[in-house]
Amino acid sequence: MLPIKKILKDPILIETLLRTKDPSVSLEELINQYHAYTEHLSTFEKLKEKLNEMRSLTIKNAEEFSERLKELCAECGIALVYTPYVKNTNVNGATRWLTPKKALIQLSLRYTYADCFWFTFFHEIGHLIKHGRKDVYVDFSNGHDNSELEKEADQFAQKTLIPSNASFEMFKQSLTPENLKIKILYFSKENNIDTGIVAGRLAKETGKWSLVAHFRKQLCLREYKD
Repeated sequence: MLPIKKILKDPILIETLLRTKDPSVSLEELINQYHAYTEHLSTFEKLKEKLNEMRSLTIKNAEEFSERLKELCAECGIALVYTPYVKNTNVNGATRWLTPKKALIQLSLRYTYADCFWFTFFHEIGHLIKHGRKDVYVDFSNGHDNSELEKEADQFAQKTLIPSNASFEMFKQSLTPENLKIKILYFSKENNIDTGIVAGRLAKETGKWSLVAHFRKQLCLREYKD
């Protein structure tokens, strides 16, 4: 058990004690809850610190980023696994907590387009940051699950890849058939993001996949046996 001096010096633990309304909960149980909370918080803080570096990998080829992405995840207590696609499952990715300190993200190699890969990756990261540790989160490509949790994870991925301050709506409205190519290239460079991700977002919102198909590159990811 923690000594009283330690308790009095820790504002998070004091807040945990003050918020507890159940008198039957022992001090030892509260301290255990506190430890679980701070361990989880530590994972979040590490993950938030690494988000920008993870995002910066989108402009690299798979051979350059695949191992580095796994290393960054490992530094945050996340095991990242590239998983061969299982036919007819329509699964893009899945996330679950293995322990209070360790999480697993599995990314299906069904779609190896850069926009699909990175959106799925940050979607799964969104589950870890925003949602609970008891559930298993499975991302289906056919919209099988339209729950609020999945919508929140989608929004997190969208905002991480192309932040709201990037003025995507203004960019989208300025496009014409004549300036499409140069505008996508400029927007991508200005926001340090892969052109395929910008093209994929644009096609997703407009339905005009054929106009941007040549911007969407496929990643050469190996099927790892982790």
